[in-house]
Amino acid sequence: MSGRTPRLALLLIAGLGVTSLEAHAQLIIEWESGPTIYARSDIGVPGSEGTVYSAADDAGLMFAQRIGVGSTIGERHTVILSFAPYELQTEGQFTQPVAFLDSIFLPGLIVRSEYELNLYRLSYHYQVITTDRLGAAVGVAAQLRSARASLTEANVSLAQRVWGVRPLVSARLRWQFFALMSLRVDADAISGPGERWGDLLVAVEVEPAERFRFRAGYRLLEGRVDRDDLYNAVLVHHVTVGMRLTI
Repeated sequence: MSGRTPRLALLLIAGLGVTSLEAHAQLIIEWESGPTIYARSDIGVPGSEGTVYSAADDAGLMFAQRIGVGSTIGERHTVILSFAPYELQTEGQFTQPVAFLDSIFLPGLIVRSEYELNLYRLSYHYQVITTDRLGAAVGVAAQLRSARASLTEANVSLAQRVWGVRPLVSARLRWQFFALMSLRVDADAISGPGERWGDLLVAVEVEPAERFRFRAGYRLLEGRVDRDDLYNAVLVHHVTVGMRLTI
């Protein structure tokens, strides 16, 4: 993980912390991390002419994390800004010629593949159910995507970064099923011309202290971008542990 993650976290905390104080709201800090399996990461650069290749072959077990900072306003309004970086590096040989930007990578040669996906998401949720044991919220989100793919062979190294913005529909569910334990389900999704995304979290939360929750669960990220400058299909499985702190 690059050093930009802690710096971004501090900026998020500082900015939203000031907002929370001015609005007499509560500051929320969320973090999660865990082992990650890339079941799919197909890339074509450019999307209209490049050869689609798999960046996930022989990737093995990786690790990923995400951080979120936000605030609650009153009892029903929540705003969260989150950052989720993904990185994948593999090395091997292509079985067929691969057209990437303005070059051709031939089979039989050792090629280093690097893939980077950064998801920045600003979410708003409105709490539609607020009881002692059940909470449900619906909302919308704006997602900024930054995807970078590179191939390196001998003295040839080519890379392409593509940005995109998409709206998402969002939902949250929390059900306290036993004492200090709750089931949490987060879902964000969009499907439209040229791009779709789905992000699902199912986790069990434990609240050992007031305003602090620990969680463990499973996250599924699925996405597909099919544009002239990029083709990218990704499917990622996470086993995650995390926390939520309310100040």
